[in-house]
Amino acid sequence: KEEITVHQINFVLQQQRGLQQGQAEAASKQILERLIDQELAVQKAEELKLDRDPRVVQQMEAARREIIARAYVEKTGEAASK
Repeated sequence: KEEITVHQINFVLQQQRGLQQGQAEAASKQILERLIDQELAVQKAEELKLDRDPRVVQQMEAARREIIARAYVEKTGEAASK
């Protein structure tokens, strides 16, 4: 139902530490397969309405807050180093 974008693949690829230039193509293929599997799992979970389960909603909110807080710390750290 959903499209896997090049931006999603590139984002995950950037998270890979120590990846050699020649390994990028093979890694991209593996990442694409993982993203496809993940998307299929998300679709099934949504069909089962797991995205509305109170525990899942709470975990999603906690993850969102963590990401936003981390972005703030990184942003202020960049400004301080300048």
